[in-house]
Amino acid sequence: MKFKLLIIAGFAFCISYAYAQTSKNDTTGTQTMPKDSVQFFHDTISGGEEDFDSGMLDLNLFNNNSFDRRRSTIEASYGFVNPEFHKDVYKGEFSKTNSLDLKLGFTRYIKTQTDYTQKYSLSALSLSRHSQDFGKLDTSKTNIELWNFGLFSREGYAYKLGEDASIALTNGGFTGWSIMNYTGSPDSLDKKALDVFGDNLRFSKTTEAAVIVRVHKWVAVTGSFERQIIFPRFMFWYWCGSEIIEEIADTGLEKLIKPIFKNAPSIAPVVNFILKNGLKIGMDQLRHKYMNWPIKTAAPLTNDAVKIGLTFTF
Repeated sequence: MKFKLLIIAGFAFCISYAYAQTSKNDTTGTQTMPKDSVQFFHDTISGGEEDFDSGMLDLNLFNNNSFDRRRSTIEASYGFVNPEFHKDVYKGEFSKTNSLDLKLGFTRYIKTQTDYTQKYSLSALSLSRHSQDFGKLDTSKTNIELWNFGLFSREGYAYKLGEDASIALTNGGFTGWSIMNYTGSPDSLDKKALDVFGDNLRFSKTTEAAVIVRVHKWVAVTGSFERQIIFPRFMFWYWCGSEIIEEIADTGLEKLIKPIFKNAPSIAPVVNFILKNGLKIGMDQLRHKYMNWPIKTAAPLTNDAVKIGLTFTF
């Protein structure tokens, strides 16, 4: 989109320049456009992307590698999930479950001010299944089964290890909907807490801290920790209040981290990884009892997971 706008702007500049030269000649009684103007106009139209890249327009926009294109991405992962309710709400025990995840989206690696780091981002549609079908069934505890679907995003910075190899330290998350059911025989109070979720769609969000090891131009190995919060009810204004607090804190971290990228770029990706994920996981921990902390609301169901996956980027 930026490139198209620049082409249009280039055309407008050329036309304006040619018109100005023509008008100037008109005042002196000459109707012929200068050859230099005609040649400049012709070269600009025929030059295409190569002329832009060769420095015809030396704008800061080109210094941030805005031409780095998105790459189609498929990511599949397997995880070990530990469901949990706050102890004041649920006294029983959940059995650990397993998960299968699929993400379809686009990845970008963008150059930074240094030769050894890159900006990394992923935007994707996400579908996942939590079930005992993928592991050993424990009938002595309550078993949770879930379908999750929604939008996923991940961003961070990568250390380059070679032409097509890197290690990316990222933070991200999922926002979408979950459908939950359970099996087992919890007592009456625990059953009441679980029945709130029923088989209906429930709003959920996930925080992820991930390390992506890119071993080939097309292949990467992903290891991650995730914390998912499933809301028994979606109370929009209360949710907004809690999210605004997190965004304010995140903005403060951005201001703190930005000078580090300028003054100590070699450690900036690690600092960014620790602080960003520390904030998000810390906020989710505060929401363990009140889903819209600090507003006193119902307790959510949480799922902590460790996952490993393969990512294919084309």
